[in-house]
Amino acid sequence: MGVIILRVYGLIPITVTILNCPKCMMVNLNHYLSRPMFFEIYKHHNMYDYIILAYTPDENFCSRINRNVRRKLPKDIVSAFCKSSPEESYFIVIKAKCKFLETVEKFNVTLLAPNVLDNGKLIFHMLIEKNRLKEFAHTLTRIYGKNNVHVEKLKTIDIVERVYLSIGNLEKCLRTLTEREIKTLRYALKSGYFDIPRKITLNRLSIELGLSKATVETHLRKALKKILENISNKTISACPILLSLYFLCYN
Repeated sequence: MGVIILRVYGLIPITVTILNCPKCMMVNLNHYLSRPMFFEIYKHHNMYDYIILAYTPDENFCSRINRNVRRKLPKDIVSAFCKSSPEESYFIVIKAKCKFLETVEKFNVTLLAPNVLDNGKLIFHMLIEKNRLKEFAHTLTRIYGKNNVHVEKLKTIDIVERVYLSIGNLEKCLRTLTEREIKTLRYALKSGYFDIPRKITLNRLSIELGLSKATVETHLRKALKKILENISNKTISACPILLSLYFLCYN
């Protein structure tokens, strides 16, 4: 049904990857990242500025960017704010100008969040009118260079899979763990059992959880084995599974 609807409106799903853009703000942020960044872009119809909301599982991102960038923000950055927790960072930017976003608006392209910044590559999933794709791609190559822009046509179901892959993989991983395994793993992580050096022993964990030492060890081993099996599965990427560890242990 979704395929028919897109065809009726003349839309096709594509993925655009920008490989090298030294003048792009998001790409420049890559110097301060040790993990991928996921971001969304908004523009209210009453505003001229773009709002970028970003998340990264890199807890040191804010300290790095505040130390190196804060005092010399580009002129087109209206404001920026970054906040970190022990396991992640959140970044908000209000930007006055952006060639890429202006091009997206010009061609009435619909961005499908989340967008990704990973190892200097910007990855966007989007919908565009079929008769405007060629000119859109040509415009991007003129701005960023032919070798720096990769446009891939996708089937409708493929674009849905790519956008929601991380969520689906995280859910798959969580479903394999029992409630007791999650509870034990969460408590062990919060208590510092996986820290180096360890902040709590297995014996102490068993006392605080009210379980035998052997039972706690069994829950931990089974939980970690299931997570590692999911990571080793070639159909599932490691990042969402590791993110699932964070969600189940800190929420």
